[in-house]
Amino acid sequence: MAWEVKKLGDVCEIFNGSTPLKSNKEYWDNGTINWFTIKDIRSQGRNIKSTEQKITSKALNECSIKLLPINTVLICCTASVGEWAFTEIEVTTNQQFNGMVIKNKNQLFPKYLYYFSSTLKDKLISVSGKTTIDFVSMTKLKQISIPVPPLLIQKQIVSILDEAFEKISKAKENSEKNLKNAKEVFESYLQNVFENKGEGWEEKKLKNICDVIAGQSPEGKYYNKDGNGLPFYQGKKEFTEKYIGKPTTWTTKTTKEAEANDVLMSVRAPVGPINFSTQKICIGRGLAAIRTGEYIDKEFLFNFLLNIQKELVGNNGAVFNSINKTQIENIKISLPSKFEQIKILSKLNLISQKSKKLSEIYSRKLSSLEELKQSILQKAFNGELTC
Repeated sequence: MAWEVKKLGDVCEIFNGSTPLKSNKEYWDNGTINWFTIKDIRSQGRNIKSTEQKITSKALNECSIKLLPINTVLICCTASVGEWAFTEIEVTTNQQFNGMVIKNKNQLFPKYLYYFSSTLKDKLISVSGKTTIDFVSMTKLKQISIPVPPLLIQKQIVSILDEAFEKISKAKENSEKNLKNAKEVFESYLQNVFENKGEGWEEKKLKNICDVIAGQSPEGKYYNKDGNGLPFYQGKKEFTEKYIGKPTTWTTKTTKEAEANDVLMSVRAPVGPINFSTQKICIGRGLAAIRTGEYIDKEFLFNFLLNIQKELVGNNGAVFNSINKTQIENIKISLPSKFEQIKILSKLNLISQKSKKLSEIYSRKLSSLEELKQSILQKAFNGELTC
């Protein structure tokens, strides 16, 4: 039998959520009615059995908000466009989400709609209106087409997807566990190196064996995009790159530069991520450069900082987590001889290489499993799954 193609607005009643006034305690205090936000997906997955926040019956009665029934499919149409969930309880939602309530359950199976909604992210983004964030209007959501085979076929498709995705989920869980274990092997050995010091190790402060250069961002007028001048790096997990114009005599006094092989540390939002500088660069106030002297190998310092990343904390009360030059200089490190440092690094590098190789294997497997999942979904809604 041929599949029909319908619009979501033809097969579903669609309701947009809202947020009752937060300052009105009568809308929130001792609330018993589930109020859904994207946080609930992040905390429990896509099958919603509870919500972190509740509203009162007064909020439900007085505000523009709808109590959605069990088996409603929730779809995000602003900010995190394309996120989706399935309700196993009655809920209200915030304005990020639309609730799709099936009009005729003899025509459309709820779990079939749920799986179809998981394929909509790219489509929703393509039809979104571009303001400061992506936004999909109710009108555009209603116009999206959905293939509608006979109900029996829908249930068969759902059964196949349930079984396939359960197996994929278990495989992903095992791969994620193996990936975590591969990374922990190196982390455990690294921690052991610096906790179980050998004889003759001496404790030093970084200021006694290194130069610490705190970054400073040049004025905006010195940036350019044509690749001329000195590369400029800012902090964060991934060190982002811009270019500044060739400094004048005045700007040379205010720019801070790192040399090739300096260890770079992100010093604010977040504190701790590290990397090596591969060339002479200008560093912004989100970075510090640590230049090693004769007593410490740069890679030994790098691994030491890698080991203490989780211990680095920012200044209390700061707008952003941050660590300043003085705090970095006062970090204490225990050092063996330079010869012993090289021996330790040789072992560390060997374990690191094995750990990275295993990590790459399991990362590729995770990517393959996700591709398999998307391929199965595509076949399901193209009518290519045989039942």
